[in-house]
Amino acid sequence: MAARKIAIFGSNSTGPDDYFYDLFVSIGRELARRKVTVLTGGYQGIMEAVARGVHDENGHVVGYVLGDLISRKPNGYLTRIVDCHAQAKRLKESGYCSVTDDRSSLAFHLRRHQLFSADGFICAPPHTMGTHEELCGVLNFNAFIWADRAKPMSVVQKLPNGEELGTFRDIGNTVLNALSSPHICIMSPSPGMDVESFVCETVDWVLKVH
Repeated sequence: MAARKIAIFGSNSTGPDDYFYDLFVSIGRELARRKVTVLTGGYQGIMEAVARGVHDENGHVVGYVLGDLISRKPNGYLTRIVDCHAQAKRLKESGYCSVTDDRSSLAFHLRRHQLFSADGFICAPPHTMGTHEELCGVLNFNAFIWADRAKPMSVVQKLPNGEELGTFRDIGNTVLNALSSPHICIMSPSPGMDVESFVCETVDWVLKVH
């Protein structure tokens, strides 16, 4: 059986002093302990946090980055870096893509395609445009592309004190209805639940160990 792959979606701006940064470090450690290959966007914030956790356990974490298309540098915890802008350049030069294809747009499409090759997904609170786009992309693919082989996704929604993040209220009824799919689980820590138990519950669900 091929090694399982889980992609992580989350904000680039989440700092090391944020609760969710620490939580995703723990999620990275747990995934690595279970021999899961972790796919990320490769930059800072949640992407760095989960990569740091995987690195702590000597696991394998891939970062799909945009090379010289943007000024940000990949985080230092990745075991493999894939430059999607360089991939797009090679495809254009080979003549594989139409001359009308914009190389920058192609790089973004290649990045998403490779992240979406995962067997499942864990999403941090989607309070940025990029994370919203990834969340909605999975919902779309589950509904119209993957269909009868829809992929599981855990979405973390609440703080440990039970505070509602409310990040889904502004993205429309269609998305809210899609979130009721049996393939999507909104993860919220129970009152008094410790971080380790919540991490295990989140990982168990996306790996379908239940």
